[in-house]
Amino acid sequence: MRRVLVLLCAVLSMAAVVLAGRALSPAPADAGSSAGTGNSGDWIVRCPMTGEVQAIDPIMDPGMPAPHVHMFFGNPDGTDNVQPTTTFADMNSKPNTKLTTCQDPSDTAAYWAPESFLKTTVTGTAAPYLPGCTLKTDGSGNYTCGSDTGTTIYIRAYYQSTKGAAADAALPSGLIMVAGTPDATAPPANDNVIFWDCGENISDSVKTPQSIWPYDCQPYRNDPNLNNPSGLVESINFPSCFNGKKSYLSPNGDGPGGDTRVPGYFDPSLGSMSDSNDLSYAVTGASSPCNGENVVPRLSMRIHYVGLWIINDDSETVYPSSCAQAEGLSEPCETEQQAYGTPGAPADIGLELSSSQTDGAPGPWYTEHADYWQTWQQGKALGPDPNTGKLNSLSYYCLVEDNKCGFMPNPNPKPTDPAYPPPPGQ
Repeated sequence: MRRVLVLLCAVLSMAAVVLAGRALSPAPADAGSSAGTGNSGDWIVRCPMTGEVQAIDPIMDPGMPAPHVHMFFGNPDGTDNVQPTTTFADMNSKPNTKLTTCQDPSDTAAYWAPESFLKTTVTGTAAPYLPGCTLKTDGSGNYTCGSDTGTTIYIRAYYQSTKGAAADAALPSGLIMVAGTPDATAPPANDNVIFWDCGENISDSVKTPQSIWPYDCQPYRNDPNLNNPSGLVESINFPSCFNGKKSYLSPNGDGPGGDTRVPGYFDPSLGSMSDSNDLSYAVTGASSPCNGENVVPRLSMRIHYVGLWIINDDSETVYPSSCAQAEGLSEPCETEQQAYGTPGAPADIGLELSSSQTDGAPGPWYTEHADYWQTWQQGKALGPDPNTGKLNSLSYYCLVEDNKCGFMPNPNPKPTDPAYPPPPGQ
């Protein structure tokens, strides 16, 4: 019988957290709509996994092993992976433009998230869900992973405008961010920071439900309007308001230009680490969404769990929390509440994640989070000079001028890759 977790009323009514007059509770994610108002600009970079899955986290645990295992995407730092002792200079090295897995070679940033596990029965053991990866034979428990997005978990990094305000600054070089709740003990009250869906068909405005919790994508697997979805997708949204300060030490040494300090953001659930946050989430509906602070690109990291269609572990389908965002589907949407008449998140979701709560063993799905280290090739100062492909030129052309740039080009496309448009300025 399905076990149900009922969200506590106190959590459901949780007010926005305010620190030093700056809102830390994020506003709902928005995709934007109308051009010229800071609502529609974007660019998208697709990044397969790097060479390894390891217990490494240079932001939270610099110089030492991390308490749980992560999947890495983007810049591998010239080795198999980002390492505990990796520095900003290592990441930002120009040779890394040939080493990053991201399809825009100027994206030498690093993205990582906890390793995924899957249970197939209620009483069974969760096994790593790492398609395209092979367990190493050295006894480390680490995996070596391929970078084929058709068979391996990958991300799409969406850099977007904030609704109601065009960007007026690029993401600061050396920025470190952790969004999500790695130490959560209960499901979140909303989907403002993290939400789950089964993909969308952007060109035809078809969207699967946006849910607080992961759900079965099998009902949408063969939907003719979706154009071949790949499986479960998770979106982690990062903040886009920047106060201009540098309040955190750069991991493992000097940051950009030799500066020891860089801007940072840490989810309030991480306690004292968030006391000096330099970024915050925009306020939806406000006349000035960032309250006079710099508006920087809004990063949404989308993890595509390739081939993952079923995540229940008791033979009962897991349905989404809401159908409000579903659009253009061939079948009607049904929520968990409608299907079973029970409120809150189901207890028997088979997807689990590596967790510091459990010393690296699989933990609940709601311990999800993601890390971002902004080590892009920055380019010239933000302005009209195209300086093609660099972060500043993309920020200006796509967000300040509010253009939907879409996917950035893949310099070494495979026959199976979609056709990418040329970058701005070319």
